[in-house]
Amino acid sequence: MKENEKIILQFKIKLLGTKVWRTIQVPATYNFYEFHIAINDAMGWFDYHIHEFYVSKDNQKGVRIGKLDSEEPNVLSNLEISISDYFQKLGQKGYYIYDFGANWEHEITLVGMLLKEGRKKLPKCIDGKYACPPEDSGGIDMFKYLLGIIEDPKHEEYDFYIDWLKNHYITNYYPYKYSKFNPKTVVFDDPKERLVNN
Repeated sequence: MKENEKIILQFKIKLLGTKVWRTIQVPATYNFYEFHIAINDAMGWFDYHIHEFYVSKDNQKGVRIGKLDSEEPNVLSNLEISISDYFQKLGQKGYYIYDFGANWEHEITLVGMLLKEGRKKLPKCIDGKYACPPEDSGGIDMFKYLLGIIEDPKHEEYDFYIDWLKNHYITNYYPYKYSKFNPKTVVFDDPKERLVNN
């Protein structure tokens, strides 16, 4: 067994501009594609949009890590780089951008390095607060606008946005409760299966 196979990395992930955060545990052997899937599942995203990591180690210049077929120049493949190459010390930070149109920016902080005990199932979401914004809700400003409307049944656009939540093309978001989140409800997909189906 390789040394990294015994290690669990624990991260706190904050969706900047919101109150949404998660604490997740993943194997240190994960590459950045597998980490992307774990973040998406823990946050509540559906992997419908482009993503990218921005990370650095020591005092070196930061690098961009994304999809293998990215059309962006200077983007490294997320399938070829291990997260443990960049996250080696507690407190190290990185950034994960999801959906370039909405530009959902997540701050990632390494908060724990643990030894795996027995057959503990990973990844795992162990804590968090607040529900993820609905997919395609347009970024921070539009999301805040949406929250204001759905809390005011007298708003002239209330019916429109309630209908949008109910008939969203991915899932029924109604009733959407921003303050409601339970880490026990998080289900993690197998990243290898997701890769085959993409």
